[in-house]
Amino acid sequence: MRVFHFASAGFLTFFLSSANAQAGLGEAAGTVTTDGLYFSASVVPTAYGTYTDYVLTLPNGGTVDEYASGGVVFAVSWQTPGRPDLVHLLGSYFTDFQSEATPPGRGVRRAPPTVDESDLVVVSRGHPGAFSGQAFLRSLVPAGFPLSDLK
Repeated sequence: MRVFHFASAGFLTFFLSSANAQAGLGEAAGTVTTDGLYFSASVVPTAYGTYTDYVLTLPNGGTVDEYASGGVVFAVSWQTPGRPDLVHLLGSYFTDFQSEATPPGRGVRRAPPTVDESDLVVVSRGHPGAFSGQAFLRSLVPAGFPLSDLK
């Protein structure tokens, strides 16, 4: 098991200036390293046959899991004390999430933002001190992957 920790601001500046791709859902698995830098997190990859689970441990004690197969991130999940950075985690799918997960009108009890499109599924829930959720792309989930494995 390998653990990477990126603390050097100089390395961070150099790396981010040379890597313009935003990491996140549907991006290349190599962008997980960028996420480790972005979140100042340690990254521990664990291979499970058809996929790899990259666990990012955040400085606030929260975790983000990025699941990759075939060189692409097919799912992300999070358990954090603060609101997760869904813009970064969902990458190019954030605008789909934002347009589909519109909050209910005034006076209506707020439900957690959920999106269940033909390909994109996002479930986010929580309150201050405990946020969690999952997002995945149906078209990229490897055959036989149990969605219950998303933490």
